[in-house]
Amino acid sequence: MKCLLLYSLSISLLFTAVSCSKNKETDLKPILNAANDIILVQRPFIFAFNLLVKASLDSALQANYHANIDSSAVVLNPGKKKYTFSFTGKLCPDSVIRFGYIQAILDTNLFIPGSKVKIVFNYYSEDSHGITADDSLLNEGPLPGGELIFKNMLSGVSISKDITRNIKWEGSFNFHVQSDIIYHGTKKAVITVDGSGQGTSSMGYLFYSSIASSLRDSLDCPWPKDGIINFYMPEVEPKNGSIEFMAKKSCNNHINYNFDGVLYEGWISDKYLIK
Repeated sequence: MKCLLLYSLSISLLFTAVSCSKNKETDLKPILNAANDIILVQRPFIFAFNLLVKASLDSALQANYHANIDSSAVVLNPGKKKYTFSFTGKLCPDSVIRFGYIQAILDTNLFIPGSKVKIVFNYYSEDSHGITADDSLLNEGPLPGGELIFKNMLSGVSISKDITRNIKWEGSFNFHVQSDIIYHGTKKAVITVDGSGQGTSSMGYLFYSSIASSLRDSLDCPWPKDGIINFYMPEVEPKNGSIEFMAKKSCNNHINYNFDGVLYEGWISDKYLIK
């Protein structure tokens, strides 16, 4: 791995990396902006699905219609088959401060093949980034091994970085849920995530992204443990990048960026993301 001055608290140094081996300056502002925005744009939807799975398996919630899950107060309306997750600015397990509401409206039990879910974000923000989207889920049924696949369709995604800049994105995810999670409800169960999309970063750069190696989203860890997201930026140099989640068997927020073959170590933490 090359030696880079990437994560200085100085914003100007975030925009320029200095290679120690070649003494060559490379402007990373466009590709770093897109990489960070890809993390921000995917996080709320993977988080919302994770929440819904936990709520659907929470026996206390199913019996009493209220519970606390991942810093949210959850209310179940069994008649309308609606879950409401309320956030009041508490620090969540993944070090994100959330405000507002996520609502999941089902037409039947989440784990019945063919079931549909509408997910609504009401005055919802993550680290002060307001989020809007048209978000829906479809249980496409089991694979031969019993694993369920949920298709997550997303359009009109907009995430505000500040009062003038927004991330725009549209795409889809496939959530693969182990069949035994339905029967045992173990928090050690793993959800794997695939998908792709395209968007415009908060600084106006066009990008295309796809999950090249499935993200592994464990219910007992707030960050993806592994997986690789590739992305391509046709209008700038360098054009190609990837984001790899590095926790593997542990649980942490360690990631690596790969920009045209050069590796940069990082962490999913608000102070390391360009505002």
